[in-house]
Amino acid sequence: MREIPNDHKKSVVKFSRKGAKDTQSTQSSCRFLNGIMIWVLLLLPATAFGQVDSFRNSIGFFGETNALFTGYGEPIMKTFALQYIRKSKKVLQYKVGIGYGGYEQPPYALMDSIYGDTAESRSVIKYIDLGIISLGVEAQRQFYRKLHFFGGIELRAGYGNGTTETSIIKEYNVVYNIPPYRWHETGVDFSYSRGPNVTMTYVGFTPYFGLKLEFKRITLGTSFMSYVYYTKIKKEPKGYADNSVEFDGGNITQQLFVRYKF
Repeated sequence: MREIPNDHKKSVVKFSRKGAKDTQSTQSSCRFLNGIMIWVLLLLPATAFGQVDSFRNSIGFFGETNALFTGYGEPIMKTFALQYIRKSKKVLQYKVGIGYGGYEQPPYALMDSIYGDTAESRSVIKYIDLGIISLGVEAQRQFYRKLHFFGGIELRAGYGNGTTETSIIKEYNVVYNIPPYRWHETGVDFSYSRGPNVTMTYVGFTPYFGLKLEFKRITLGTSFMSYVYYTKIKKEPKGYADNSVEFDGGNITQQLFVRYKF
């Protein structure tokens, strides 16, 4: 297997990193503009809402995920929670919820390296379980009979722990020498490891809108939201912390819920 000169390796790596940074910058700009447009669309309906009915309280359950709209390689978040809704004497409804959140970071390349005649590639997946609390305010307006439109804003926070899973693929040159023949083939080794453990802090904020069917005691509905959120993922024990703020308007979260009014 012919070795690539060191100076040529360096130039190739440098060029690749620059191209990746330019591409990442362009993608970030597009996501930011998409986010602005999505938030405008989410906020507009909420300004026109404002209607109450005879029931002042309701309790319900909701489940939500961004798995249907997230891009390739983007984190997936799913949430299941109980929620209490209290209607004010005016037009607003106040919400508080508590539940479970599951965060999954799809596989991403951690390191690619070449030493001797061996090429090594590592990819990492994160799985984290979170306790979630949420606070929100909402208003609605009847559209047709039992069908209502609604909109609002919500703040959500969570904390939990989980683990990482690392897979390693090694490809290397194998020489077979059986006189009078001599040939080369590529050998592949695969290994898997679990750990280290991680902790995660999550804070998210979003406007949202949706529609629901209002029956006498039961409410069924769905809503759409696009979070701006902060995450801090820290390796344990006493590892480095990865802090990030994400705002991707195309990464829509859809929620389904059922409520009982009393």
